[in-house]
Amino acid sequence: MWVTAVLMRLNTGLLSMLRHVARHSWLVLCVVGMLGTNIAVMLDRGTPWRGDLVWTIDWLTIGHVLVGPLVAGFAAVDTVRLSIGVRDLPLRGWRNADSAVGLTYGMALAAVHLVFVSVIIAVSAPPRFDAAAALAVLTQIAILWFFVGLGVLIGRFAPPILGGIAAAILGLVCVYMFTDPRSPTGLLYGGAATVPRMGYSYSAAWLGIQLAAILTMLAAMWLVRPAWGRSRLRLAALSALGLLLAAGASQVFAAAPGERLSASVRGPESCGSLAGVPWCYFPEHERVIGGYANHLLALFDAAQVNGYEGFVPDAVEEASQTTWPGDANTGPFYVTSDALAGTPPTLWEVTINLVQPLHCKQLQAEQAPADQYWEDLYAVTATWTNMVDPSAAEQAGYFGESLDPSDAERIMEKFRTCTYAFE
Repeated sequence: MWVTAVLMRLNTGLLSMLRHVARHSWLVLCVVGMLGTNIAVMLDRGTPWRGDLVWTIDWLTIGHVLVGPLVAGFAAVDTVRLSIGVRDLPLRGWRNADSAVGLTYGMALAAVHLVFVSVIIAVSAPPRFDAAAALAVLTQIAILWFFVGLGVLIGRFAPPILGGIAAAILGLVCVYMFTDPRSPTGLLYGGAATVPRMGYSYSAAWLGIQLAAILTMLAAMWLVRPAWGRSRLRLAALSALGLLLAAGASQVFAAAPGERLSASVRGPESCGSLAGVPWCYFPEHERVIGGYANHLLALFDAAQVNGYEGFVPDAVEEASQTTWPGDANTGPFYVTSDALAGTPPTLWEVTINLVQPLHCKQLQAEQAPADQYWEDLYAVTATWTNMVDPSAAEQAGYFGESLDPSDAERIMEKFRTCTYAFE
């Protein structure tokens, strides 16, 4: 019986206000705008994120640049519109009209985001999942709630049109001020990745602190209220508490350890053989790996037939964003964003990645290598590609002569062992 009584009371209070907001607000337009933005983001650049779980989840938040200010503006307008006539009523706690606006917007946007994330992951079909991915999605939802809270906060103090414009502009300012992943002000950074994320995994600790900081900011926004028909001292105290919470949340987040993404210990797990050379790649890139396999196979065959056996490494592994597995025995190749978007890799691109010694510390220094290094790099690359396709080097802008086997293999050996005079 008491459960029925509680539900009936809720039905006449907050739930009825939520239904009222859903029927009479601009939430539908806001949701339509979010749907359109998400669809455009999903279809952009040939859906290159497919297979990569971290990239898949982070890709969708590219649309937050537009969705965030849009949400803040509509929430501000509806807070003013739907609060008129009820400000002097004894509505307390979660039964405030502005709280109903915030809850309705928050639940609707969370549902839309969850649906889109589910769809995009289903399309992506990643071969493995990260337990912290759920926390990343929750944080993205909290970022949307931040913009709702911002709009509701502005709507408590401003008239409808002015409040909507001010909230949208302030939302845009927040996008550019608080979404920098390289600074402590990245409170609203939700990923927005435009490059592959292989080699990275989510940091649960960092995401947990970010989520807690955003939720604290939301609590702070809810506490800041105008003094209409109520105790000015009480509301001033609540507003001061809200400001203190916001300041504390930003400072705690600024001290968050590490970064949002950490280097993964995973290596390429799908393996096979090309012309007798073992090779491994990430299963996330299975759909485009054929283009690389064809070029690598042609290069290995040509080197062995033409007397350049020293070119062929003992093994080949796919590089990631955090590792470059090149050394004296292993040659690397790298799957680019363009290849994942549908552009086949070129022979020159595959060859130069296989040749250049990016694993050497000398190339990681601030000082650029000497011009002779670039001349030798292009000469070795052209020598190898010319065995497969004589036009590949010219298409890449190199018109020099091929090196003889002894000179070419001497340079390759120095590249692989990092004994080349880079300076």
